Amino acid sequence: MRNMTGFVEYNRINLAYSGVPGAVERNPTYPRPVVQRTDTPDFVELDNYATEAIMVRDIETIELAYNKRESYLSDTRDNLAAKIEIDCMWNLGPTSDSSHTPIVQTPGTNALAADGYRVVTAEDIKRLRKQLNTKYPAHKNDAWVLVLDAESYWSMVANDTHLKISKH
Repeated sequence: MRNMTGFVEYNRINLAYSGVPGAVERNPTYPRPVVQRTDTPDFVELDNYATEAIMVRDIETIELAYNKRESYLSDTRDNLAAKIEIDCMWNLGPTSDSSHTPIVQTPGTNALAADGYRVVTAEDIKRLRKQLNTKYPAHKNDAWVLVLDAESYWSMVANDTHLKISKH
């Protein structure tokens, strides 16, 4: 994922989806008409996170054989990062199928994973790629990024014959 710091304004990330690309015409007549592209503004609201304040007395830091303050800080940073990562995974994903956020439903015939969701298969990913190629023909040869949580990834590996035999 690219760094979006430059797009942050106050408590949100400003995004703009580019409008319809200019038409391409073979053997055109001149002068060419001038058109203006209309971009669609969008944004993602940013959440604030905080942790509990933990008191470490100076006497505790002297008496213990380890750095209690650093231990608390390390644990708190790890917990905070884990919470933000989980929220990002769920909140950055699209909530509906649109021209900018294509979603391919897993068929009801796919096996259920341990988390209760349907297993993602290689066929599902192929269908998504075809959908992306149709919606974005100019990006047909671009590399796309598919984000899966660990449960989905390993369920896909366990249920796909091609992935079972490949090295991970």
